[in-house]
Amino acid sequence: MVLGMLAGGPCHGQTNTTQSPYSRYGLGELVPRGSIKSFSMGGLTQGLRDGHIINSSNPASYTRQDTMSFILDLGLIGGYQRFESEDTSKEFLTGAIHHVNMQFPVGRYLGMAVGFEPVSQMGYDITRYETRPEVLSEVGRIRYRHYGVGGLSQAFLGAAWAPLDQLSIGLNAGYIFGSVNRQQEMHVPNNALYAEADFDDRMVIKGVDLALGVQGTIPLGAPEARRELRLGATVQQAPWANVENRYEVTYRYINQQRYLASNELRREGSLRLPLRMNFGALYADRRWEMGADVALQDWSNFELLGVNQGMTKGYAAHLGMQYTPDRSSQRSYGARMRYRLGLHLEKRPIRPKDLAIYDMGLSAGLGFPYKYLGSMFHLGVRTGIIGTKDAGLAQGIYAHLLLGLSLNDIWFIRRRYQ
Repeated sequence: MVLGMLAGGPCHGQTNTTQSPYSRYGLGELVPRGSIKSFSMGGLTQGLRDGHIINSSNPASYTRQDTMSFILDLGLIGGYQRFESEDTSKEFLTGAIHHVNMQFPVGRYLGMAVGFEPVSQMGYDITRYETRPEVLSEVGRIRYRHYGVGGLSQAFLGAAWAPLDQLSIGLNAGYIFGSVNRQQEMHVPNNALYAEADFDDRMVIKGVDLALGVQGTIPLGAPEARRELRLGATVQQAPWANVENRYEVTYRYINQQRYLASNELRREGSLRLPLRMNFGALYADRRWEMGADVALQDWSNFELLGVNQGMTKGYAAHLGMQYTPDRSSQRSYGARMRYRLGLHLEKRPIRPKDLAIYDMGLSAGLGFPYKYLGSMFHLGVRTGIIGTKDAGLAQGIYAHLLLGLSLNDIWFIRRRYQ
């Protein structure tokens, strides 16, 4: 089997952010949530509390915002991927919307956010050829092609409450929707006695996602030093989702095409996504933010319509930092800029051919402040390596570029009249 890499060729544009053979499992490749700042800091999320960006990965962060400000956070992501097996390779260009989020205060101790973000994306193309001698002699060298497209997205509403100055609790409630399509083609070359066939198996999913977050702040030293340790954690789960399995079957024989099934409902049921736990700590002062996160999620018992997907436990570790020379400098724009760096290591919850699949990489980014209003342009890059060439699998290298804007504006000013 060749994992989607019959021959080297030109890059192909895609509307999602993955074109990976490892996205064929489960619901596709999970898309990390978070801001552009988080993206540039190795995926760090749990301890981030920034009044000028939206950290949707931990809803407890919504109380950090100024009580009179409004934040609009937009992000676009594009990337390059190259996958290689033992004897072939293929390249892809990808691109998509990363997020569209808004955040606003409701009171002194309450903040809210709404937004739209991707949850998972599927994109793979796997081709193999018939090798059985008896079939080769009678029918020919049949080509079997397996490819998948689609993914899930989420619209969410979140709220956070700060019962104490050093403690915040938040909740995101999201509506998950989308579909993952697995398609198969059987091509019989130059043999009019046998029909060719196309199969399209589509899972249409709609459900609810909940994420509960908490953040605590521990002051370090005198208040004027503005040094603190931030601790954060979230638990996230989609407790229920409806699944419709629809399919299409097409046969082609002697220049005739026949539909045996067209968008027919095959099965219907429900699913539950496994619990995901995230923990993190971050040190912050006037110039530095440095932290680490870990994430755990067990997919071993995950089923789609009663069929276990053969997945495993997954985990991830993130390290990140941000440096700002002087936030209030009036002489040097470079001193007000944000400089970001991060590392990530992830063990994917899949085990093809009984081999563990790892994703590891480096990220970096810049924040360009706009005047003194708290608005900022963001640039982030992430590069890494995933998979292995062992046992006929494929190894990939990737580079992602993310551009975004965090726009801060005045939400409400109470006017006074004499």
